Amino acid sequence: MDLSKPYDEEIYETEQFIKKLRNKSKATEESSWEKFKASLIVIQNSERELFVLFFINIMLSLDYYILTTMIPLYFSQEEGASDTEAGVIFGLVGIVIGILAVFLGPFVNKLGCKQSLIVSGGFTFIGYLLLLSTRNIIVNLIGVICFLTVGCSMSWSVVELGAKLYTAKEARNTSNSLLMIGNFFSGILAGTAIDFIWTNNGNINNKYFTIYSTAAFAAGLSFLAAISMREPRETETEEEEEIIFSRNLYIKKKFWRFLALIFLLILLRSGCFGHLDATFPKYLTRQEGEKAHFGAYLALHSATMLCGTIGFTPISYNFSSYSLILAGAVMGSIAPLFLAIGGSTFYFICFVLVVSAGESLWVPRLLDYTIRIAPKGEEGTYLALCNCPFYFGMIVTGIFSGNLLEMYCPEEGENNCDKMWLIIGICGIVIPILLFMFRKILEQPDEEENPYMPCFKEGNINYDKVPIN
Repeated sequence: MDLSKPYDEEIYETEQFIKKLRNKSKATEESSWEKFKASLIVIQNSERELFVLFFINIMLSLDYYILTTMIPLYFSQEEGASDTEAGVIFGLVGIVIGILAVFLGPFVNKLGCKQSLIVSGGFTFIGYLLLLSTRNIIVNLIGVICFLTVGCSMSWSVVELGAKLYTAKEARNTSNSLLMIGNFFSGILAGTAIDFIWTNNGNINNKYFTIYSTAAFAAGLSFLAAISMREPRETETEEEEEIIFSRNLYIKKKFWRFLALIFLLILLRSGCFGHLDATFPKYLTRQEGEKAHFGAYLALHSATMLCGTIGFTPISYNFSSYSLILAGAVMGSIAPLFLAIGGSTFYFICFVLVVSAGESLWVPRLLDYTIRIAPKGEEGTYLALCNCPFYFGMIVTGIFSGNLLEMYCPEEGENNCDKMWLIIGICGIVIPILLFMFRKILEQPDEEENPYMPCFKEGNINYDKVPIN
C-alpha cells in the first residue's frame, strides 16, 4: 500500500489485482487452505481504510469488554447496589444497546461508515469521562445508559458493514474472522490491564479510576482514527438503492427465519456465554477474595477465542455456517458444568477454555451467515440483528445472574455455588437441542420458490426458484 497515491488510483490497482486472482482461481480447483491463503493476499492488498477499521475495532471492543466486565462489580462495590440491582443495571445496558442497535441499524448506510464511527467513538469517550468525573449514581447511570450504550450500539454493526465494503467478496470470510481476532485481542488487552490494575492497586477508588481512564483513552484513539478515514466508494454510488426499514424487509420469509434464529441465540448467549461477564467475576471474588484474577481469566478467554477463530476459519469453507453455530452452542452450553463439579483453578480454566472455544466457533460464523443472506441495502438492519444476542442477552443474564448469586453464592454466609452453575448448565443445554430440532425451519435455503410470507399479497404469486438475495 502506497499512502501517497490518490484514492481512485489505489482502488483501481486493488481491483485489478483482485481480478487477476479471480481468473487464476477459476482456472484451478483450490482446496480450502488454498482459498484461505488467497484471501489473505486479497486482504493484504486492500485499501488502507480496512486496516484503520481493524484498529478502530480493537479500541472500541476494548471499551466494550471493560464496560461489561466492570459494571456488576462497580455498582455493587462503589454504589452499594445489591447483586440483583447490579444485575438489573447490567441487563438494562444490554437491552438499551440492543434497541438502539436495531433502531439505528437501518441508518448506518445513510450516515456512512466514517461518520458512524466518529459518533460511536465520541459517545464512548464522553460516557467514560462521566464515570471518571464523579461517584454520583445518577451521573454514572447517565454516562452508561445515555452515552456508552449509544457508542456500543453503533460500533459493531458499523465496523462489520465497513469490513464488507472494504473487502472483496472472495476474502470476506477471512476478513470477518480478522475482525473477530481483533475483538479477541482487545479482550486480552482489557483482561491483562484489568488484572494488573486490580491486583496491584490497594485503593478501590484508584482501581476504577485507572481502568476507566484506560477505556477513555482507547475511545479517544478510535475517534481520531475515524476522522482520518475515507468513505468506501460503494456508499457514494449506491445511495438511491438503500432501503430504510421498508415493507420489503418484513414480508420476506428469510427475515422471519433470521429473527427466529437470533431469538434462540439471544437465549443461548444469556443462558451460558453471558455468565462469563455477569457472574464469573463476582463468583471468583467470593471464592478467592479481592485478589481474584478475573482479569487474567478474561485474557485467557480472549486468547482462546483468538486461537480458535484462526484455527476454525479454514473449516468454514467446508462446513455450513449453521452447522458451526450449532457446534459452538453445544460446547458453550456444557461449559458451566465444570464449575458445578468443582471450584478450583483447574475447573476455572476448563470452564473458560470450553466456553471460549464454543464462542470462537459460532460468533464469526453468525457474521458470515448474516452477510450471506442479507439483501442489498438492508445490511444495516441484518447486522444490527446479528449483534442482538450480545446485547439483549444481557438483560436475561443480568437478572438471572443476580438472583442466583444472592440465592446460592452470596457475599456473606453459607453458599452453594456449585448448584448455581448446575442450574445454568441445565438451562443452557436446551438451546442447542432446539437449534438442532428446528434446523430445517431456521436455516435459510439456497433457493426457494416463493420468498415471501403467505400472509402478504406477494406470497400468493407463483415464482420460479430464486436465489437467497
